[in-house]
Amino acid sequence: MTVPTSEIVTLLEREYIEPSAPVRAMCEKIKTRHPERVQGLLFYGPSLRAINDPAKMLDFYVLVDSYRKTHKNPVRV
Repeated sequence: MTVPTSEIVTLLEREYIEPSAPVRAMCEKIKTRHPERVQGLLFYGPSLRAINDPAKMLDFYVLVDSYRKTHKNPVRV
């Protein structure tokens, strides 16, 4: 089944949430720590809906161009 692009865009627009200051700050820290590697960030998890609750942990998927180059410690790879 193919979903028309307009339906996907409408769904994304409906689900879009402006990131809070703590989320933006964490994104900047991640990008600063890996300036040449980060290709994208996806914020998800329980804190997505409770965006201003300081007790919630911030969950991210961080997309990098090279996992091995991002982690200098070979044990972590």
